[in-house]
Amino acid sequence: MPNSPNPSAKVSLSVGGRFHADQLAWALLQAGYEVSLHTSLPKHRFAGLQGVRFHTHLWSEILYRLGGKWGFADKADHWKMKTLGRSLAKDAESSDILVSWSSFG
Repeated sequence: MPNSPNPSAKVSLSVGGRFHADQLAWALLQAGYEVSLHTSLPKHRFAGLQGVRFHTHLWSEILYRLGGKWGFADKADHWKMKTLGRSLAKDAESSDILVSWSSFG
């Protein structure tokens, strides 16, 4: 049986959107971890996650969606990934565990 988590262990999550990051963050909080979430969605899209430290990058999501409509989707997608990656990199030094969805870390 694995040991109980270190109550001061910090987990940083990075996701371009939500996918199942809200469920993972909730489970980590219940297990006693400190959770930080880097996302391109606004905080209110993650209702019920009291105790999570949010790093929202709404402009990257807006630009990504406009890019799909105006013909620069690839550049906008790349910028969104880079923005979330830079945010996570700043947080990485103080994190014990990093979880990143594909291309967002």
